[in-house]
Amino acid sequence: PPPPPPPPPRGPPSGGGRSLPPPGPPAPPPPSAPSSKSAPAAAPPPPPPSSTTSLPKRVPRAFDESKLPSVLHDGITPAEERQKRRRTCRFLEECGRLLRLPRVAVAT
Repeated sequence: PPPPPPPPPRGPPSGGGRSLPPPGPPAPPPPSAPSSKSAPAAAPPPPPPSSTTSLPKRVPRAFDESKLPSVLHDGITPAEERQKRRRTCRFLEECGRLLRLPRVAVAT
């Protein structure tokens, strides 16, 4: 029996790499914007809010800071309480960052 034919070559064809298809015709220019004559008129801008509508100057807090246990029992001011809470939060966030913990883990 005759020897089996050699397997087809693998890898890129001779010529060094992939061959690209020949370039096609240039792409047509994008369609131009419709002329102002055929386009419908744009809607007028909404009227400014009336002077009778007023927004609250400050968003009310979800709780009264003067009723916090530390304010009532320890005698610190609400401003001191806010400062201590902010510092504690920053400390915990910094610890989580140094330990390379996920932020969701630090937040819980």
